Parts: sequence; structure tokens; C-alpha cells
Amino acid sequence: AVEVPAYDEDDGDAIVQDARATLAE
Repeated sequence: AVEVPAYDEDDGDAIVQDARATLAE
């Protein structure tokens, strides 16, 4: 399973982008 960081309102967008980039690799 791929661990997804907990959503953080202050950095949520960056986390989502990083998660998508990781999944795209």
C-alpha cells in the first residue's frame, strides 16, 4: 500500500501534488 500523508490545510495542495507525482513515477 502507498502511504499518503495526512491532509494539512496549510500545505494540502503541495502534499496532493507530491502524492500525484509519486504515483506518476
